[in-house]
Amino acid sequence: MNLDSQVDKTQNFENCVLCGKLTNVRKDTPIEKRLGYVEGAGQLDPECYRKIYFKDIQIREQTIARRELSDLGIILGYVN
Repeated sequence: MNLDSQVDKTQNFENCVLCGKLTNVRKDTPIEKRLGYVEGAGQLDPECYRKIYFKDIQIREQTIARRELSDLGIILGYVN
């Protein structure tokens, strides 16, 4: 890759607002067609997007699983 194409890529593609890495999203892509765009914040790269949004989903799933196990224990008489 020559220097001109590297400069072209950095000027035409978004950087992640969290980590600063260059993303694969062109600056001229409408926000409604972008993956990883956060309204009011900007563009996230896939890794940062997963860290923020999937972590929240994992926490909710763990909470639900704990409640279900607790309810099952109460039903079976294992928990007071």
